[in-house]
Amino acid sequence: MEWKKNARKIPTNHMRRKLEENTDTFFDKRVVTRNGKPWVVWDHTRDLIAEDDQGVKTIIASTQLKRGDYLFPIAYVHPQGGFVGETKDARFTETGWLVYIDAVLRDRLTGEPVKLIGDQLIEKSGWFRESDLRDANLGIAVIRPGATSPSVEDLVDAREARIKRNNR
Repeated sequence: MEWKKNARKIPTNHMRRKLEENTDTFFDKRVVTRNGKPWVVWDHTRDLIAEDDQGVKTIIASTQLKRGDYLFPIAYVHPQGGFVGETKDARFTETGWLVYIDAVLRDRLTGEPVKLIGDQLIEKSGWFRESDLRDANLGIAVIRPGATSPSVEDLVDAREARIKRNNR
């Protein structure tokens, strides 16, 4: 039996359509929503791209995302406390997300904590319920939960808040 030259060729339109389908599937599975937050399914690199006036795109920065990372805002605003804090850790509990915020007053030039008379720090760091916070709109932080353990008092407070909320 003799084969024709073009017997095994696949039409270009079919290949283009198949490639688009596979690409959409590939990108859909990299980050999914888990417990209400974006969760990384596959290890991959994400680029931050800026576009200038002429439409030229440039990669400004790259971030390596690993399986199990969550995407949170870089900073939160605590409306009642009146402070802004950097997101350091997060933990999912039965009441929702607890977020550890580093809210120490720091020097702009050195980054060192500012000390008052008597070596006291202006410290507002701690675990807060995410529902009590607002996004500061400064970007996205990659967090792997479990870097900092919440105190027993914080977990008890979160549990009491859940009980009060559910019994009303």
